[in-house]
Amino acid sequence: MDKYQRLSMFLGILTMLLGIQFLLGMYINLYIALPVGTHSFAGYITENGIVATHIIIAFLIVVLDFFAFFMAIHARIGNMYIMAVLLSLVSIVIAGVSGMIYLMGGQNNAYSFAMALFFLLAYGFIGFGMVGVRKAKS
Repeated sequence: MDKYQRLSMFLGILTMLLGIQFLLGMYINLYIALPVGTHSFAGYITENGIVATHIIIAFLIVVLDFFAFFMAIHARIGNMYIMAVLLSLVSIVIAGVSGMIYLMGGQNNAYSFAMALFFLLAYGFIGFGMVGVRKAKS
C-alpha cells in the first residue's frame, strides 16, 4: 500500500467516523436527557453508553486526523490540500471543545450549534483533502 492509498484510507475512515458521530449526536440531542448537575466526563460516561461512545469516538477522530495531517505532509499532496487537512483537524478540535462546553456549561444550544457547524466544516475540509490525494496520485 503506497502513501496515497494509506492517506486516502485514513481520510475515508475519518469521513465514516464523522458520519457516525453526527448520527450519535443527533440521537443524543433528540432522545437522551442529559443530567444537568454532572460536571465530569466520568459522570456522563457512566450515565449513558451512547454518550460514552460519542466521547470516545471524538477522541479517536482527533488522533486519526492528527496522523492524517502528517501523512498528508509526507505524501506531498500540495500545500492547499495539506492546509485543508490541518483545518479539518482544527475544526474537529473546536467541535470537541464546543461539545465539552455544552456538557459542562448547562447545555446551551449555541454550543450544540457550534459542534454541528464545525463538524460540517471538518467534513468539507476532509473531502477537499481527498481531492488533493487523487490529484497527487495521478
